[in-house]
Amino acid sequence: MASITSDTPAQLSALGTAVISTLSSANLEALTAAQIGGLTTAQINALTSSNVVLLSSAQTAGLTAGQISSLNTASLNELSSTSLAALSGTQVAALTSNQLNALNSSNLQALTTSQVSKLSTGQVANLTTAQLNALTSSQIASVSGTAISALSSTQLNDLNSTHVQALTATQVQALSTAQVQSLTSSTLGEVLTTQVAALSNSQVAAITTANLSGLSTADAKALTAQQITALTTAQLNTLSTANLSMLSSTQVASLSATQLSDLSTSQLNALNTAAVASLSKTQLDALTS
Repeated sequence: MASITSDTPAQLSALGTAVISTLSSANLEALTAAQIGGLTTAQINALTSSNVVLLSSAQTAGLTAGQISSLNTASLNELSSTSLAALSGTQVAALTSNQLNALNSSNLQALTTSQVSKLSTGQVANLTTAQLNALTSSQIASVSGTAISALSSTQLNDLNSTHVQALTATQVQALSTAQVQSLTSSTLGEVLTTQVAALSNSQVAAITTANLSGLSTADAKALTAQQITALTTAQLNTLSTANLSMLSSTQVASLSATQLSDLSTSQLNALNTAAVASLSKTQLDALTS
């Protein structure tokens, strides 16, 4: 075939798919981003896998959003990691849920943190748990708070401990009370103290009594005075004596008379001496009433 590298985008778009499918590697690699961008979606999908893999980052950057969304999953996975990393935010946003679902682990990991941050709620919500766990910690941390709030309880609880601990304070705060309520004791047991401290009062109050047992002693110690105040009496009653023994005088001082009087004898006896010494007259009166 004669060289077509001098053809205009309009001339190239008039070529049949059969012609495009037989382009030589040399001809394909010589096409400019503008020429690539002028190809029809049918022509783009007519490219052989051996040709798709040759597309440079500059050529890939020339693909329109329409071309990107029309790429068949096989072709998408043939793009090199360099080409995938060159996709703009607009191009990444154009990827359909089906296309993202079809990306293999290595190609998912090729996406930059900037690209991952552009993924929509729909795109993230449709990722499989295997794909989510295939992402790097940096990629997980770059998912927008809005997208995090779209994760299902299954997706959240299936995150491995590394990814759970990669969630930023902003992402933790973006979790809905329904999502927090769905967290298992196992997942709660994996969170970092900084993440516990980032929870809002309403999020803390949403933790089920059954799952609150997943909090480690370090997590209990990390609860702020405001978070302690937000705990229901039912939640307080589920805290282990080990957790109660870690509460500081500031945390214990924040307990209401009602919360304190509802603690069991064993729980009260678990409070450390500094915490007991910090009890106010109102709190002490609640214990003796």
